[in-house]
Amino acid sequence: MTDRFETIEEVVYLLINSRRDISLTSTISALLSFVVYQYLCQELTSAALEAIPNGLCSMSRFAMIYRGLLLTINGDESCSEDAITYYQQAVDIIRLSNELYPADEIAWLVATTLNNAALVEEFDHSTSRRWCELSLQLCQLLSSELKSCYESTVRGLHFRLISSA
Repeated sequence: MTDRFETIEEVVYLLINSRRDISLTSTISALLSFVVYQYLCQELTSAALEAIPNGLCSMSRFAMIYRGLLLTINGDESCSEDAITYYQQAVDIIRLSNELYPADEIAWLVATTLNNAALVEEFDHSTSRRWCELSLQLCQLLSSELKSCYESTVRGLHFRLISSA
């Protein structure tokens, strides 16, 4: 089964309404993968955020772990609500980190959100704008040197999206 699911409801709907021959094993596997992945993302983020103030996890290590989660959830579904939610959570975490979040990781987040905005621009303006707005928020969290490298490109795409809406 090659289907990817965003919600458990989608899996249930597929089981009930599909006219295709569906393997029960692969459907259950997809459902479990979805549930386990959602749980893993939430638990790993919570545990790491609790460990940082206690010195049990460095912010750079957390940033590396979180990047891995974002790469996994982004995959080929850059327009998914889950991906946007986790990137927004990254913005919130960076704001709370008192400038301890690694600058190169913030720059990676800016570039990735900008790429996602460009990726979905032609077929989903609304989602593209959301990605672009996340990228702008992240630009504000960069050092002035890095900010100057990214901000004009992000603002250019944002202007184009607003103008064509």
